[in-house]
Amino acid sequence: MNKNHNFEQVCQDICIYHEPIECVATPIQKQINKLNLKKDKLMKKFASQIIRCEQRIKSPFQIEIFQQQQQLNDKCVEKMSSELVLSQPKKNLSIDLSKKWHLDLSDLTDKGVRDLSDGLSKLQSLEQLNLALCGWGYWNQNITDKSLQYITNALILQNQLHEFNLDLNMWAYENNSITDEGAKNLMDGISLLSNLGKLELNLKGWGDGNQDITDNTIIGLSRCLKKLGNLSEVKLILWQNIGKQAIKQLNKTLSKMENLTKIDIKFESCAQQQPIQNNNIDLKLQQIKVNAVQKRRLLFQVEGVMITLESVINKRTLWDIILKL
Repeated sequence: MNKNHNFEQVCQDICIYHEPIECVATPIQKQINKLNLKKDKLMKKFASQIIRCEQRIKSPFQIEIFQQQQQLNDKCVEKMSSELVLSQPKKNLSIDLSKKWHLDLSDLTDKGVRDLSDGLSKLQSLEQLNLALCGWGYWNQNITDKSLQYITNALILQNQLHEFNLDLNMWAYENNSITDEGAKNLMDGISLLSNLGKLELNLKGWGDGNQDITDNTIIGLSRCLKKLGNLSEVKLILWQNIGKQAIKQLNKTLSKMENLTKIDIKFESCAQQQPIQNNNIDLKLQQIKVNAVQKRRLLFQVEGVMITLESVINKRTLWDIILKL
């Protein structure tokens, strides 16, 4: 017996039917018959909608908390993480727990990040993960390097991820509880996502007003990207106060990534009062994009030539020549 028949049977059991009246129906009887007919149609329509809902493909699981007067704290995150595990999203997961700037997040600590990461650790079949935790560490010394380690612990189990978007905007802004060491652990975790094809990472403001975030974090980011050989798209939002050598290292890494076809990098400051130490930041950004993208394009242009010259010069050697241009 199929579902349609079951629902029709239920509708018949619920609906009230009256025996036909041979005599002429009174106005009241006509009204009753009309209501019964209308009720019968509504019940069948309801049953049909249930069947369609069961057959419909479920959309990607999403969690969003819009903070108005409600405070985002560890208890709230713990409850949400428990519900997340019970929901068992299959492939796509989007979590937006971004801070609203007018609210205090001092009740949000490493424990909240740990609970969220524990929930993510139980979801090991994800292919796309968007994790927006913007502002959690903003002027909040209760968010420390431990939080970055908890996120790393969850990431190392997500070996099927193809797309990863991590928004840690303002985490280290005026928060010296987050240091180069914590950033290194995070980069090491991301570097293990060997199937990653698209990466978006927002570290805006990390080097603003925090002496414990240095160019070593950018160098660690470069090492991380170097290990992600399948990346085709990368989007980075970094801070402005970055040294020349770190920018050069990032440029070199992106230039050597053979599968990379789309690069988007922004250098943004969170501190309006902070003077911009890199006046040629636009030139740096242009240099990274031009060097990486144009060299990539040049490699594609000579791909056909390499087929005929394969016996004379291999692809690796030709690529090394291009990088030195």
